[in-house]
Amino acid sequence: MSRRSDKRVVREFKTITSDQELCQALRRLYHRLQDIEDPRSSVNREYELPDIFMLLILGLLIGKNDPTNIHHFLCKPSIKVQIEKILGYSGKIPSKQVFLHQLHITDPRAIMTVMDEWIRQYVSREGRHIALDGKAVRAALAKVQDKHNPPYILNALEVGTGLFVLQEKVGDKTNEAGALPGFASMLELNGADVTIDAAGTHANIASLILSSDGHFCLPVKDNQKHMKLAIECAFNAAEAESAISPDYYEEMAEQLSHGRAEDKFCWVLPVTEKSELHDFLQRSDFKDMIHAVGKLIRVREIVKLKEDGTTVVERSEQTIYYIMSRADITAQRLCELVRAHWSVESAHYILDTEFDEDRSTIRKGYGMENMSLLRKIAFNVLRILRRILGNRCTFESARDELLTRMSILKKLFRPFSRREMKIMLIT
Repeated sequence: MSRRSDKRVVREFKTITSDQELCQALRRLYHRLQDIEDPRSSVNREYELPDIFMLLILGLLIGKNDPTNIHHFLCKPSIKVQIEKILGYSGKIPSKQVFLHQLHITDPRAIMTVMDEWIRQYVSREGRHIALDGKAVRAALAKVQDKHNPPYILNALEVGTGLFVLQEKVGDKTNEAGALPGFASMLELNGADVTIDAAGTHANIASLILSSDGHFCLPVKDNQKHMKLAIECAFNAAEAESAISPDYYEEMAEQLSHGRAEDKFCWVLPVTEKSELHDFLQRSDFKDMIHAVGKLIRVREIVKLKEDGTTVVERSEQTIYYIMSRADITAQRLCELVRAHWSVESAHYILDTEFDEDRSTIRKGYGMENMSLLRKIAFNVLRILRRILGNRCTFESARDELLTRMSILKKLFRPFSRREMKIMLIT
């Protein structure tokens, strides 16, 4: 056999293997959707609930980002024939009103349970890093004039795999910190490190993370002025005394885009019982919760081009302090957590650019929450496909690759045999 034919056989084998893995992931998702309790009356069930949600997810995967566009696209004669051929779905395509009604009345906790159980096989339950951050859905306003108070959704991203694991809608009369207590109680942390922005630096949130068997790493900014000053004084005292040398880590010249470079200098100082910082923390709401504090200096240089053709370098420096529940955390680990936390911001950017979440106007009932959950499921499907194809694969190319492999979905809506059901439940 020639070398070219060898390579072709290897390539075809890899394609078949990846198709099977992706098909299995989608079939498990469809199987989990059958567990959702249908809130519709028994006389108003022309379309099966799993079919409705699976068609919505399929529409999101192929680039149509709201129920109206999904309906119009799936109803095209050529596309409808293809859907019937690929999915084995011979029924009518639900109308946009059916899609919207199902989104409005279905309990989002049921869909979130489906997503959580579905991705359990892809995320590790130990040694994880969970990044929490809120995201606005700016077009889903109750009143168009109220542009400064868009609805928010608090999201949890598992950094290691880049998969969304949970979400929670932020109440109309509260902020991210108000939604975090109920959110943290749903997370199964099992020793995971949890990072949040400064809005989550509260004693009750830290306590909930610890009670869920997790560890927190929280920034201390102007919302905790006295604690920030106490930590700053502790580091100044440690630097003045040669006998107390804090753990130090330096990450030089991290190249960023658009002519930017960033250096990080990180220190970690244990909170000892005889220190003034320990006495201060014992009198605060964080009593017996903080075992180490951190200091990170971020130095950023940006090269800008002037009108006369010359370049100028703008330099900025930022110092941020952190409180941590781990006594054994190192400066390098702190630097990794701070850097990795930005992955949730990157995921939010993809939700806006690839799925147009910020332009979604769905707001009636549970519509906004459920549509956001379906976008995250589609996001996770593309993440899984990217992992199969390689991390260098972009979301756009992953979506194109999915369209070329749509034939693997032909067994998706086919009834499962007892053997297949047993295999899926075991695995």
